[in-house]
Amino acid sequence: MGSKHFTALSGYKRFFIGLFAVLIVSFLAIVSGLVNLFPRGLVYSKTTTYDPLDLSDPTRSPRVVIPSDTPVSSGPNPKCTYYDCFNVYKCGHKGAGKILVYVYPLKYYVSDKGVPIVGSHPMSREFYSLLSTIVESRYYTPNPEEACVFVVSIDTLNQNRIKIKEASQALTLLPFWSNGDNHLIFNMVAGAAPEYNTVVDLAIGNAMVAGAGFDSWSYRVSFDVSLPLFSTKAVPLRADSNTKRKWLIISSQLNINSEYTSELLELASDHSELLVLQPCETPVNKSVRCVGQSRTYFYPQV
Repeated sequence: MGSKHFTALSGYKRFFIGLFAVLIVSFLAIVSGLVNLFPRGLVYSKTTTYDPLDLSDPTRSPRVVIPSDTPVSSGPNPKCTYYDCFNVYKCGHKGAGKILVYVYPLKYYVSDKGVPIVGSHPMSREFYSLLSTIVESRYYTPNPEEACVFVVSIDTLNQNRIKIKEASQALTLLPFWSNGDNHLIFNMVAGAAPEYNTVVDLAIGNAMVAGAGFDSWSYRVSFDVSLPLFSTKAVPLRADSNTKRKWLIISSQLNINSEYTSELLELASDHSELLVLQPCETPVNKSVRCVGQSRTYFYPQV
């Protein structure tokens, strides 16, 4: 009788030990799942301190060599919208009304042959101004764990100065890239011969593009950010907003496709509020524009 009682107790003991082990494993699995489900800023320690991005001397950026076999993301996802390619759970760490933006540390990326991936080293003046404005704004955060948007610090403003393959590879090396989710790429001059695409040809996956030159096929509504193409020549000028304007629209670009130029000239012939400026002479003087052979204007003062 005592033997049977002892055997029963041993069986219960093994049962409860096994049940306890299962509960421990289940608890650990649930905790691990929550860490991956919620934004990192909610579960990570807040005692870590992060230094703001230092833009004082971009020429001293650390050198990073990109292996030739580095994989790349897919091309721009044409189906991306705010609801499909943007992780909203990364946002709202400082309140619903504040979107926090993280800017990646500056790096000097080169191919495995030592060739820089961007022609303007360390970066163009325009791109430096963009990064400075973001870092100095109230939306900037040096903590990537609480960021909603991630700004790539590779100067991609002008595609003609980028090595497309190597720059695409550099994107995948970014620690929070994740196929471009919640990332923002700046580009003002897109496309190259012979296609001349209206969006930068980088393999950016699900990243957003803030830039100029979109058409109705390449612009992703509620996702990309369409910006006007700016000129550094116009920056020092002071515009008097109280002055009555002679024209509603001015076209001053010199290298517009000939078909577009013909359409603009046809529109201008019927609409006096449209001014189409063209080069005056050969070689082209970048500071002067002409309308036919009779009217001359100084650019960008016009």
